[in-house]
Amino acid sequence: MCYYTYISTTSARDLTACGTDRIGFQPLSSHEDDVTAARLLGHEHKWFVAWMGGCSCGLRYHDPRLNPHDPQVFDEPQEWCPEDPEDIENTKRLYRVLAGLVADGDAVDCLSVDIGGEDPWRIAEIAVDLGTVSEAAFRLLSGHRMELVPPGTGRPT
Repeated sequence: MCYYTYISTTSARDLTACGTDRIGFQPLSSHEDDVTAARLLGHEHKWFVAWMGGCSCGLRYHDPRLNPHDPQVFDEPQEWCPEDPEDIENTKRLYRVLAGLVADGDAVDCLSVDIGGEDPWRIAEIAVDLGTVSEAAFRLLSGHRMELVPPGTGRPT
């Protein structure tokens, strides 16, 4: 299992400046996974979210396909299910970047896939209202393309 996360936006902002030593943003390359992701993303400027220069595994993930009856796709970390504190902080950092783009009026989507999983590029699509999903509850949904929408609008920009 290895997660890859991609984002696209209408913003021409250089997201490499938003990175840290733990999580960074790389423009998509000609690698076949980047090419496939680019076809699924909806906006002009496309980025790979890299954890320590490699995959995107150092983030919080949930795979709704594993338990389709679980209504809590977004949830804060729970004591009974320990998560790596660095994954939590990396995900909060990603959330702040994405929410900042949306607050600036840019459209943003986010695609996460499990490269080692069965049929990783079979993607469901959902809209995520950042007004109802807090920074602490945000996590990436494997097998999904999330269109991030401004708080309270219920629709993409």
